[in-house]
Amino acid sequence: MSKRCRDIRNQGGIIDLHPKLGQLALKQAVLLEAYHKNSLPGGEASKIMKANGRVFWDDKAMEWWRPQGPRAKAKLEIDRNVLKDLSLDSLQEENHQVGQETSGSFLGQ
Repeated sequence: MSKRCRDIRNQGGIIDLHPKLGQLALKQAVLLEAYHKNSLPGGEASKIMKANGRVFWDDKAMEWWRPQGPRAKAKLEIDRNVLKDLSLDSLQEENHQVGQETSGSFLGQ
């Protein structure tokens, strides 16, 4: 694996993936088990506040985002670099291309 592919851009921070969107994509890529092994329970709510204390964003009211079922109490989060490595490790080396434009997508096939 080209080191350049892994290190070309620091992804930084953590991310939580919606069970019916991001986690579904990982399931279809046969990466969901690896995601669960590398993820951690995250916060139950996120708030972004301005310096003056005014709430700019509060996702507590966004119930559609909340995980359902057994993992409802643990919003799973994963380090972005770990997720990138899981994705890159699942590809064959010849499919790793840096600095190339895409010519299309096979989404939905």
